[in-house]
Amino acid sequence: MKKIGLFFIALFIMVLALTACSSDEGSEVDTPPTATPVVNVPDQPDSDEGEPEAPPDVDVDTSRGLFDSEAMIANLQDYVLRPEDLTNEYRIIDGGELHQNNLRVIQTVGEVEGKRYMAATDRLDGWSLELERVNREELIPYTLSTQIEVFETSEGAQTAFGPDWLPVYQETEDEDKIPHWIEGGCDFGDGCILYYFEKLDPATELTTLQYEMVFVAKNVLGRIMGRGVDYDMDPEFFNDAAAILFSKVEAAPEAE
Repeated sequence: MKKIGLFFIALFIMVLALTACSSDEGSEVDTPPTATPVVNVPDQPDSDEGEPEAPPDVDVDTSRGLFDSEAMIANLQDYVLRPEDLTNEYRIIDGGELHQNNLRVIQTVGEVEGKRYMAATDRLDGWSLELERVNREELIPYTLSTQIEVFETSEGAQTAFGPDWLPVYQETEDEDKIPHWIEGGCDFGDGCILYYFEKLDPATELTTLQYEMVFVAKNVLGRIMGRGVDYDMDPEFFNDAAAILFSKVEAAPEAE
């Protein structure tokens, strides 16, 4: 059984429920609601019928050095996306900024899994910040979350980026939890994956999209997640925000 990941664990999940009822001949027939076509979803090749999409193969560059972990940990809050980094107006959600130290990780996922994660990855520290848009009229994600984790070695960061620990690789039969992979959709750091989740609300016939991007750069793992109704989820905006996040990490001092 794959190990459980750490953060961003599908809080947005609902069970997709569409029902159709029919009565005897001559009576009225109830028709399930039909959602409007989903916009802002990249075209992807169809997978074989009945088969889930396979995650893309990602080659991780292992040739680069390390960021100075001590210097980064002293200013962890500077490496996540903050309101002043964005051109559109966002604010920090109440309680949305967290120092994700190792103790918090252990308390979140349990002592056994948390300590196994530390041992497998040589994790040192982390930080997360969740923002929400100020103006509801703007066609931008209504929440934008970023997180970084710092590891002692690049091998540890690569382990955290792999299928044993990253939440998106966890197997599930729930359609709302199955990622739609965007192959070749990002090119940040030493390795990068991009994917989205899709959820239909049959009551409103609206579809919520959640885009997520994860990258590994030297001994750092970075994540960004944007969530909103499909017509709010401009991929270009999300990609620009991801580029800003990566540029902040890439500017970190290197180890001597």
